[in-house]
Amino acid sequence: MSRSDLTRLSVNMNPETTQAIRDYMQKHDVTATEAVRRAVSLMAFAEGVYEGGRRLLIQMPDRGEMSEVILL
Repeated sequence: MSRSDLTRLSVNMNPETTQAIRDYMQKHDVTATEAVRRAVSLMAFAEGVYEGGRRLLIQMPDRGEMSEVILL
């Protein structure tokens, strides 16, 4: 990918979102760009699931119960 293929963004985030990104960056040893790219990729995947008429579920292994992920 060349620099001409990139788009520079400037965003305003509340303190909670900023801290969540910083925590993710530290835990996974990635840049802010990579953390945001992963978050956007996950949201795009989830939207594709719902647009395909399916549901996205999370299983709680310690309890065996399922919870549906709801997109706002």
